Amino acid sequence: MLAVYARALGGYYRRRARRAGITGAETGAVTAIQRFGSGLNLNVHYHTLALDGVFARDGDDWRFVQAPPPTPGELARLVAAIARRVERLLARRGLTFGEADADARDRLAEDVPIMRFFRQLRS
Repeated sequence: MLAVYARALGGYYRRRARRAGITGAETGAVTAIQRFGSGLNLNVHYHTLALDGVFARDGDDWRFVQAPPPTPGELARLVAAIARRVERLLARRGLTFGEADADARDRLAEDVPIMRFFRQLRS
C-alpha cells in the first residue's frame, strides 16, 4: 500500500509540474511506518514528509520549484485516486470487502465530516 500511495503522491506533483511547463521533474518523500497507537494498540499508519514541489534541471544543476498549495478539490481527487488504487490492490490479493462490511470498514466517515466528503466522492 505504501508503494501505491507514494506513486500517487509523486505523480500528482510531476503532473502539476508538467502543467507548469516543467519537464523531467523529480520529487521525493520519506515515510515512517508506525505500527501502534498512543495506547500501544495495533494501529498501522504512515507518517510522511514530502517535498512541496519538484526538482527541475537547470542546465547541469537542479533547482527546486515550490508547488502552490493544493486546492481542496485536488486533495479530494488525490485521496479518491489513492483509495481506488488501494482497493484494486486488495482485490488482487483477495482481500475485498462485501456490502455487509461497508459500515465496518468506514466507521470514521460517520464521525468526521471531511471523511464523509471523501466517501461521497468515491460513490
